[in-house]
Amino acid sequence: MCVILHVLWCECVILQTALVNSVVRSRGVLITAYSTALIHQDLLLSKDWHYIVLDEGHKIRNPDAQITLVCKQVSSSSVLATLSMHVQYSMYI
Repeated sequence: MCVILHVLWCECVILQTALVNSVVRSRGVLITAYSTALIHQDLLLSKDWHYIVLDEGHKIRNPDAQITLVCKQVSSSSVLATLSMHVQYSMYI
């Protein structure tokens, strides 16, 4: 199961909670943005996650930022943060 949790996608708290519970039970994938995670932090922090992948890890670089503090509170057995790095390729023919 793969669910995208977006702040504009669904404003019904009961439906959001049911979807997140379903993802956790099935060990599925929940995709969300940092901004959405901040808004739904109570819901997301109340669960034990199997694996957390944080894309664009530079967004949590500031240790005092609210999103960094939220991400550090997430209960998970494994966490992976990715960093984007611009790479320029040149091709000569």
